[in-house]
Amino acid sequence: MIRVIGEINASTLYDYFIQCDCDNVDSILISSPGGDIGYTLAMLDDIDEHKRTTRATGICQSAAAVLATAGEGKRTCTMDTLFRFIPPAPEPVKNPETGILEDKVPDLRWFLHTVLVARLAQRLGRNKVEVYELFDGEFISSTRALELGLVDEVITTEASNGNPSGLSRSKGEAPAPDEVGGYDSYAPTPTRSSGDIRIQPTAEKGETGDYIGWNF
Repeated sequence: MIRVIGEINASTLYDYFIQCDCDNVDSILISSPGGDIGYTLAMLDDIDEHKRTTRATGICQSAAAVLATAGEGKRTCTMDTLFRFIPPAPEPVKNPETGILEDKVPDLRWFLHTVLVARLAQRLGRNKVEVYELFDGEFISSTRALELGLVDEVITTEASNGNPSGLSRSKGEAPAPDEVGGYDSYAPTPTRSSGDIRIQPTAEKGETGDYIGWNF
């Protein structure tokens, strides 16, 4: 299985095509906070050409969320997957007429964002306005992604063992979305013990140990 893990950059793209040549496989595992849109589109073109199956797991954000859901091959994800489509971040830009700093999305960043929207809209068979609304920065669970048509199948790798995902998971691993879009009791909270940083579970819902990612 080809792996796209971590931030999408030049090294990711190089490793991707090396794996395509060496592994002779047609499925791709994706778990990424996003990254460079140009490199993402290059991988997406390859997925479309070879109709590769994508399998999202963990957190897929920004460009990586599009990579996992816009390909022409079969799109799958594990039950603990969280998708997040993040809108382009504005930057302070000086208005030439007033001299006042105003928040504005740079033209190039907005153009690249529209390319991602267009690719996803084409795959979903929806108009761009509807797809723009997906880029609201909110997390989307695997169940909701299936309802929205973002994936074709949600995969359970093991029989249910008492947690909502049906996947084997040890304490301290990433939480899985429950039936109503919340989180189960395995949300990690760091504690210090014997000089090490350790992870212990918390019983309070909603403490997700926020993950900070990239805005493209």
